[in-house]
Amino acid sequence: MIGIVRRGFSEAKTLNLQTMNQRLFKASYAVRGEIAIRSMEIEAQMRKGQKFPFESISACHVGNPQVMGQKPLTWIRQGLALAAYPELLNHPELFPPDIIEKIKKLLSRIKGGIGAYSESQGLLAVREEICCHIKNRDGLGEVLPQDIFITNGASPAIDAVLNTAISGPQDGILTPIPQYPLYNALVAMKNGTNIGYYLDERPHKWSISGSSIVKSIENSLAKGIVPKILVVINPGNPTGEVLSLRAMNEILDICKDHKLVLFADEVYQDNVYTDEKSFNSFRKVALQKNSPVEIASFHTVSKGFYGECGLRGGYAQIMNFDPKIREQLLKMVSIMLPSNSLGQIALALALHPPVSGEASYELYKKEKDQIIGDLKQRAKAIDKEFNKMINITCGDVEGAMYAFPRILLSKKAIDAAKEVRVQPDLFYAMKLLEETGIAVVPGSGFGQQEGTYHFRITTLASNMIEILEKLHNFNEDFHNKYKD
Repeated sequence: MIGIVRRGFSEAKTLNLQTMNQRLFKASYAVRGEIAIRSMEIEAQMRKGQKFPFESISACHVGNPQVMGQKPLTWIRQGLALAAYPELLNHPELFPPDIIEKIKKLLSRIKGGIGAYSESQGLLAVREEICCHIKNRDGLGEVLPQDIFITNGASPAIDAVLNTAISGPQDGILTPIPQYPLYNALVAMKNGTNIGYYLDERPHKWSISGSSIVKSIENSLAKGIVPKILVVINPGNPTGEVLSLRAMNEILDICKDHKLVLFADEVYQDNVYTDEKSFNSFRKVALQKNSPVEIASFHTVSKGFYGECGLRGGYAQIMNFDPKIREQLLKMVSIMLPSNSLGQIALALALHPPVSGEASYELYKKEKDQIIGDLKQRAKAIDKEFNKMINITCGDVEGAMYAFPRILLSKKAIDAAKEVRVQPDLFYAMKLLEETGIAVVPGSGFGQQEGTYHFRITTLASNMIEILEKLHNFNEDFHNKYKD
């Protein structure tokens, strides 16, 4: 009998695809999906000597700036070195005086140094730095440290605030289509209901549609699903649009009329490339119109011109929230323990850089201007080159780090995709990877209007012109091969 039981255990694990959490099994995250997996397989095969028609993978599928060659800011890295090894503070010949003074002040307020747990919401000294940054950015209103929740990147902050809102499938979260797939995955994991609202796609332009949001609200209510949160990503991921003040005011009015909490995903606020628009936070616009809407705003050091993805520093700032919900959110982050201290220090350094007249300013300004200038130049190159390719149109990249071009696929190409049981845009993206080494994310992973096909590509590669040339040649060959 014992032998039979043991054989049973050896044949079937206690945790398997049938017994595991089915919400996790069904959740998807396209950014690190099939294309990402295949690109890693190819890299492993190349290390073993296998030959491909390209020399390396161009990882244009993930917003990971330093993997694509972006240099870290000296200001941030010097500060991290001093914070991690304070003995260096005794060697003023090695570092500029302003960064030494900055870290001395921070460390004087960190009990036990960066190797100790911080407060659950994050180091008070850093939260105060964040408050000062937000007030200076928006030019109005006080920001309180108790309304700041520092986390290991923006994603855990989003997750934490979602946890206060979702208790079952009757709770709906309005998310844009296309959208960064984190939201759909998190909502599915929490057994909530994703309610999509479509962005408007027009030649050379993506925009948010108030009527689309209202239509989605009405449709969900008719099904017994109550929308609680409206997610807005500005600048847009994957679409690269920057919201106008008119659109932002309309969104705030919709939230007020329908009693929605607004999730303002503003992690790309420093990435604006058009001279016709500038970034405005939803907090600022809400204060200007005295809006009572509850807003959770998110930011991180992973994006912008910092690109410090691996340091995992991000935060949520809540506004107009019930104090009792703030207490529950504090309980949530307390359960998970505080975020890493180096990421918190990086936030303080990123949001309070040196100013004119200080020792580190000229180098900081030079590095920042170079990074932003390169990103802007690549965004313009993408706009120009994609719209010259056959069967591809692309909205202007106004901001963020991505373009989301639309591909017109022939019936022959769509049928070929069906034969291998994959989405047509995944079929295109996989062919692109296998033939050129360029990794992009199929649009189906972000959501798109039925019958349309897209892919997302980052603007981060230093050799973007070369990549666009390869993509141009591949695209032409692909459409010739699958011509109806």
